[in-house]
Amino acid sequence: MIQVVSDIDFTISVPQKTQVPFNARCLASGSEQCPIFEFENRFPCEQGRCVPRGDSEFHRSMGCAHRDAFSEEFYTWLASLDVDRDEPIQSTIDFIRSFERPAILLTNRDEQCREKTIQFMNHHQVPFTQLRMRATGDLRPLWEFKLEQMADLAAVYTKIIWLDDQRPPITFPNVEWRHPDSLNH
Repeated sequence: MIQVVSDIDFTISVPQKTQVPFNARCLASGSEQCPIFEFENRFPCEQGRCVPRGDSEFHRSMGCAHRDAFSEEFYTWLASLDVDRDEPIQSTIDFIRSFERPAILLTNRDEQCREKTIQFMNHHQVPFTQLRMRATGDLRPLWEFKLEQMADLAAVYTKIIWLDDQRPPITFPNVEWRHPDSLNH
């Protein structure tokens, strides 16, 4: 039997657009320089993501090993957002509903966001059996967290369809990655 596992942001829902910046601190240790935070330590938000203000800043930030490791301030800012204004992605929701077994949902959001995330899923009738979130204070890079979850689930289920807007750096033989844009309906 197939188990669907889906990331939430940009796969099931598009986070609300906000112009409220968040203050971030670099997670680089010691005297390392973190290119992401060299520009006033503040980024405006576009389509739910806080981003550098120009292409050169973006390309420099992509070279930073800490670009997906967010600070506690980021998670506090994220928890304060009104996810009711997020835009559901209907094709993914329909795909999840088409399976006999409800999906397991995964998000890089931390536990501070659990109640709001569950309310969003219930409001949009997204069936799920588990909601896997970061523990508060877990500041590991995005894919370190996601790959740990993938390994745990791959050990339990014979076949997994992994829905995510980003290709995993590695997968397991029983895990099939699909981008939400590839879902046929």
